[in-house]
Amino acid sequence: MEYLTRMDELAAVNLILAAMTEAPVSSLSGNLATQVIAAKQKLQITSIEVQTEGWLFNTEDNFPLPQDRDGNVAIPQNAMSVDFNQEHDRDPIDRGSKAYDRLNHTYKFDRPLYASIKFGLAFDEMPQSARSYIAVRASRSAQMENLGSGELARFSQRDEDRARAVFVAEQAVDQKLNFLNRTNGFKAIMKV
Repeated sequence: MEYLTRMDELAAVNLILAAMTEAPVSSLSGNLATQVIAAKQKLQITSIEVQTEGWLFNTEDNFPLPQDRDGNVAIPQNAMSVDFNQEHDRDPIDRGSKAYDRLNHTYKFDRPLYASIKFGLAFDEMPQSARSYIAVRASRSAQMENLGSGELARFSQRDEDRARAVFVAEQAVDQKLNFLNRTNGFKAIMKV
């Protein structure tokens, strides 16, 4: 019995190559043709664009960032954006590879920081709906750059819109959104 599996990076690159009217490849290692390298780069750029928006699968709230023995707080290498929790006696911001306190003008902290972080994940760490959306979006973009066909682009735009709709719907269901108990506005009203 044959099972369907999640889209892997190779399948995504082959989808992009097909949109560029290029032949599929059987591996992403070794000496790669220029078109394969371009397809891999398009996939990576598109993945960064999509993940930067911040989704349930790549965002962690109240993430602890401890200071090292010198008081520095390192920013995770795969952090695409860091939104530090509000504090009254310090104003931390992301400055390169570590946190900087704008209020006290220092990189030194006397206690851990907490933040909402959007992480950049590898292709195989994302849910299938995100993989599909990213692959289709990258394919459409590559197609427009390489072929420039308006007719093909309209068809491909519909595919991208469908893939995004499935992805967004899955994220909404996973969040179990409910106005009556999940929104910040409702929580604020209930505290009154």
